[in-house]
Amino acid sequence: MGVGRCVIAIVVVGWALALTSGCASTSVNQVRLIGSTALDLSGSYPKTVAFERGGFAEAGGAGSAILIGPNAALLFDFRGAPNRFELLLRQGTQSILYRRLEQRPVMTGDGQRVRRPAGVHVAWEGNRLTGSFDVVVGREDLRGFGPAFEHYPKYLRVVGEFSVPRCPEPVGPTTRPAFWEPPSTVTDDPGPPGLDDIDVHWLMDTFAADMPALGETE
Repeated sequence: MGVGRCVIAIVVVGWALALTSGCASTSVNQVRLIGSTALDLSGSYPKTVAFERGGFAEAGGAGSAILIGPNAALLFDFRGAPNRFELLLRQGTQSILYRRLEQRPVMTGDGQRVRRPAGVHVAWEGNRLTGSFDVVVGREDLRGFGPAFEHYPKYLRVVGEFSVPRCPEPVGPTTRPAFWEPPSTVTDDPGPPGLDDIDVHWLMDTFAADMPALGETE
């Protein structure tokens, strides 16, 4: 499901997913969020999210990448076992977290099956990682979120393309957050660190400032 092509919009009704067809175009490092608008009476949740900074790191056969914008962050693994894909959205002082669901075929409201989401695909050349993702994520209700997000969909389909540089090795004494260390090929219970236990403003302001800037056409 490439950028500039028709995409399938998911309408969430309780636990069932019904589909409508639509067409949308996004730029590299901009993703489309496809979900229900039935409860979004004010039209407040974003349909696209753009990222301005990011990068990837890899070691020992495992790798992860992060994209960060003014009001969103996307962390995902492209090599190794943990298979994280987490979308964090910020609005004022509030935030909401979505996590990857099992990549199974989606059931529609009338019982029809939709093809399996494509997942994450990458092409790695030198110090640049490019690729695309088509992933279904679910709202992490256990994290808690404020009233700014009470009408956000329980499920979202995240579709887009990315191009990020390798993050330079830190110079001098520094502390890298645990979620940014490339994941181990052996997953320890309860799993690798993610974006659920981190100060959102530090992530999108302080940490993002240390990430390379992303050019729209890179």
